Amino acid sequence: MDLGPFIDRVCAVGMAVARASYPRSDQSERLKGCIEGFEICQGIEHADHLLEALHQANARAIEAFADQATDYRRWNCRAAGIEWVCDVVSAALVAHGLRSLGPLWPTPPAMRESASILGVKHGRTGHIR
Repeated sequence: MDLGPFIDRVCAVGMAVARASYPRSDQSERLKGCIEGFEICQGIEHADHLLEALHQANARAIEAFADQATDYRRWNCRAAGIEWVCDVVSAALVAHGLRSLGPLWPTPPAMRESASILGVKHGRTGHIR
């Protein structure tokens, strides 16, 4: 499985969902963080790089929380976007008989998203569209 195009597709869908989920001006920090998280993942072609991006984003979110930063939500949503990509990639890997990126993934919503992108129909895994 070629991860690069799959990750880019997950990011494109994620950005569209984020824009629809955070339309109000008072949600701009959350939207900004989500978009940044997906943008960080774009162009990544190796699972290890995704996990490194998640590790760095989580560290920054924890730091912002500990410092009581006013833009904490931005950093939290950035990490959440990257985690979503890791979750969906894990679902795709498992669908192809490979190991998940982590013990908590894939979640059922990520499995549905992965199946949608991969074109799974009636229990069969298709190719990336």
